[in-house]
Amino acid sequence: MNDDNYYTTEQVQQLYGLTSANICHIVKVHHISKVKVGVKNLLLKTDTCCPIILTIIQAIVTRAR
Repeated sequence: MNDDNYYTTEQVQQLYGLTSANICHIVKVHHISKVKVGVKNLLLKTDTCCPIILTIIQAIVTRAR
C-alpha cells in the first residue's frame, strides 16, 4: 500500500477543519474507502476530497439561509 494515496484522519482534520465525528459521519454516508493500519485509519485521497468539499459547501449554504 502506498501511503501517498491516503490521508490520515488527523490530516483530514487539519486540511478541512473538521472534527473526528464529522469525518466519521462523512466516511459512512459517502462510503469512503478506509484502511485500518495499527491505530490509524487511512482514507483514500481520491474518495476523500469531493465528498468532504461538498459537505462543507452544503453546511455553508445551510448556515447562510
